[in-house]
Amino acid sequence: MTIDATIAGATSDSYMTTVEALAYHGARLHNDEWSDASGTEREKALKWATRLLDNLNWMGRQWDDIQALRWPRIEVPDREGSFWDFDEIPVWLKNAQAELAWLLLISDPTREAGTKGFHMIKVGPITMQINPDDRSMTIYQSVLDMVNPYVLQGTVMLRG
Repeated sequence: MTIDATIAGATSDSYMTTVEALAYHGARLHNDEWSDASGTEREKALKWATRLLDNLNWMGRQWDDIQALRWPRIEVPDREGSFWDFDEIPVWLKNAQAELAWLLLISDPTREAGTKGFHMIKVGPITMQINPDDRSMTIYQSVLDMVNPYVLQGTVMLRG
């Protein structure tokens, strides 16, 4: 298994290389699971993180119709009001991918969480009441906070 992090590539499956991910995690605390994981597990986590991030409703539009991934994008303003270059993947997106990949190694947010999301469960006569404000997210809030300035408002990744 290999990572294809070619910018705007037709077969790209990751925004960052495994070397970039190692550098990110080498500078981060409390993530021993990343260094303990095999190379194959890390690559799977990076690819899975990319797929989940690509489900977000990003600002702007894709730079090229043939690119496999949602980034690079054009017409996306940065925090200073300039626009991202079409020939680069922003560092904040790579950081978000690396963070999400690590979180995916230690937990599966796509797996049903038992009674998560239920406001009330009663056994006889059977009553179940779903709490719409208590649904599991497929992208962790800490990662959403990293990408939030570049995602169209109202985009929430919920299961259910």
